[in-house]
Amino acid sequence: MGKLARDTIEKLHAGGTLAHSAAATAEELLRKHAAPHFQSHLAEVNAEGLSDDEAAAVRQALHSAVQKAENVRARRNFLFVLARTGDPSVKADVEDELAAVLVEQREAASSLWFALTALDAIGEAVFADDLQSAGIDSVEGNVRCAERYLGRLGRSIPH
Repeated sequence: MGKLARDTIEKLHAGGTLAHSAAATAEELLRKHAAPHFQSHLAEVNAEGLSDDEAAAVRQALHSAVQKAENVRARRNFLFVLARTGDPSVKADVEDELAAVLVEQREAASSLWFALTALDAIGEAVFADDLQSAGIDSVEGNVRCAERYLGRLGRSIPH
């Protein structure tokens, strides 16, 4: 087994931060395996191909990482990597996550709208002239309003 494949599998099994960084490498390795002419942004991936057995081991390590993920975000990341590499066995799980993310997005959009209108009601200029919100469904406009408002306060929000 190649060094990159072995290191990736070990990191996926280790869990935590190591597994998160290894997920991107695993995705690139599996993409390269499926399409040998694929050029990864990772030079190591381009230099080291995977045998069918190695690809199966990397895929199995990703499945294991899904099961051992320490939180929902990590679980989703591993699932989505598997799906993006063409693994049909995770389709139902990805559909479940899509439904959950949609519910979360709707709840977040509602909370964002209510926070903006609450600040507006107490006299804060949250709706800039060029970024008027069209309402609760104007998610992108509301996000821009919130980012601009928080930016004026010197509060940056990581992406």
